[in-house]
Amino acid sequence: MPVTAPIAYLPLGDSITEITCWRSLLWSLLRNPPNLTDPFLPRTHNILVQPPPLPNIRFVGTMTTQAPGGCPNSDIYPRHHEGHSGIKAVDAADKNRLREWLAKAGKVDIVTIHLGTNDILYGLHDRVERDMESAVIAYDEILSELRRANPRVKVI
Repeated sequence: MPVTAPIAYLPLGDSITEITCWRSLLWSLLRNPPNLTDPFLPRTHNILVQPPPLPNIRFVGTMTTQAPGGCPNSDIYPRHHEGHSGIKAVDAADKNRLREWLAKAGKVDIVTIHLGTNDILYGLHDRVERDMESAVIAYDEILSELRRANPRVKVI
């Protein structure tokens, strides 16, 4: 079997990315996928679905913080990410921040984006509509930058 390069995965976002434990839980599932029961088959014909072998996945990003209380498997999961507490989508798109983060991460194959919560939260006063419009424009800029760095990047 040929050896393939690891898949570079970038968790990108705000505090949901930076200080919650979903990254360690994802890592656990990637390393030890559960056998799944096919929900679309009748109980009498149900079979276990054996997950395919998982590729070598490498978490990338300039940050390595995690939940303040620690996370499951915190001693073994790769902590690299690009989660910045309080950041808005417009902040990530502005000032070439994303371009700098991508340059440091190298080629990124898969990205999850958890942005927009702070755009809504900070815009709840008198400018919600304008902030939401800005957030949508920022998402477009973020996607364009990701595609510029790697036209084949998968975005979740």
